[in-house]
Amino acid sequence: MFASALGITRSDWRYLRNQILDALPDAEVRATRITPFGVGYEVVVMIDGLNGATQPVVTTWIIEGDRPPRLTPTWVDIP
Repeated sequence: MFASALGITRSDWRYLRNQILDALPDAEVRATRITPFGVGYEVVVMIDGLNGATQPVVTTWIIEGDRPPRLTPTWVDIP
C-alpha cells in the first residue's frame, strides 16, 4: 500500500520514519484505548510520498507502563 499510494518501499523505511517523527508533534490523537498490554493511541499524520503524493497515514502506538511509546501497525488511510 505504501508503494502504490506514496512510492515508499521497504528500502525507504528511514525516510518514512523521519516523515512520521517530524509530523507527530503537530498531530492529534484520533483514538485511545486501554488494552491488556498498555494504552494504545491512534494518530494520523500526513506523509509526503516519494512519488509527489501526500496521504494520511494512521500510526498506532502502545505505551506499556513507564516504557517509551512503541509503534505498532501503521497504514495509509485511503478512503
